Amino acid sequence: MSEIILRGVPVDLDSAVGYAFVCDAVRSAEGLIDDAQLMETYELTAEDLRTLAANKTFARAVQAERNRRVRTGLAARESASGYFIKAPKVLDSIMMDEQANARHRIEAVRELRQTAIGSGDAERPMDTERFVIRIDLTAGGGEVHHYDFDKPTKIETNDTPPEQPKLVGSERPKLVIDNEKSDE
Repeated sequence: MSEIILRGVPVDLDSAVGYAFVCDAVRSAEGLIDDAQLMETYELTAEDLRTLAANKTFARAVQAERNRRVRTGLAARESASGYFIKAPKVLDSIMMDEQANARHRIEAVRELRQTAIGSGDAERPMDTERFVIRIDLTAGGGEVHHYDFDKPTKIETNDTPPEQPKLVGSERPKLVIDNEKSDE
């Protein structure tokens, strides 16, 4: 049974809505959202939750998602962000405390400024993502030549251009101009 009932409608666990519910159920189990929010969002009753808890397919899906979140670090990041959201209020109290050490007050201002500005990491791709361009010159039925340009998506300002790739094969490609062959 890979179907569950949400809002009175059967939903397959493999569907987008089913996966979103599994993710929210895991977040609820982790304490990131409470059961009341989960029940309200998906219009569930306490009896519906008990029925879901007895569903072995649903339990396996929740366990698999929980393992994925732990393995990728997503569970820890979401949990930490819940605590971090309280940081500006704490920094404000340090900054405004007339009795606090001046150095602590200045550091609180710096941290608040950095938090307000942000790092822009959300707009940047991950450092581990790669951008690959593959050019295959076999359309004419000739030899197979592949040219791969494999660079990280993160571009550093001090990057030097990479060396041009060497052609694979014994012969350089010929440039044809006005039906005349020319080596280049």
